[in-house]
Amino acid sequence: TARDTSRLKTDRCGIPPRVYLIMEEKKIVGKFISALRQAKGLTQKQLGDMLYVSNKTVSRWERDECLPDLNLIPAIAEIFDIHLQRRRRTLPGDRPLARTC
Repeated sequence: TARDTSRLKTDRCGIPPRVYLIMEEKKIVGKFISALRQAKGLTQKQLGDMLYVSNKTVSRWERDECLPDLNLIPAIAEIFDIHLQRRRRTLPGDRPLARTC
C-alpha cells in the first residue's frame, strides 16, 4: 500500500514528511557507502580518487551532510559491484530536496 503522508503536515519538529523521508534516506546512503568502502578495504581518499572527488566529499557523504551527485551513482555501483535498477520515485518537474556534493 502507498504511504499516506497527507495527514502528516509538519511532524517531527516541523519538518514536512517528504523532506523527513529524504533526510532518512540520506542516513541510509551514508552508512551504506561507508560499509561498502570499508568492506572493500578502501580509504576515503582511494574512493574519492576513483570517483574524481575529494576525500572530504566522501567523508561528507558518510556523515550524512549530503548525497553523492546522481551522475556518480553508476560509478559507485560499479566500484562496489552493485546492480542498479531504473526506478523513478519523483514526478516530472520535481526538484531535488537533498543537497548533493
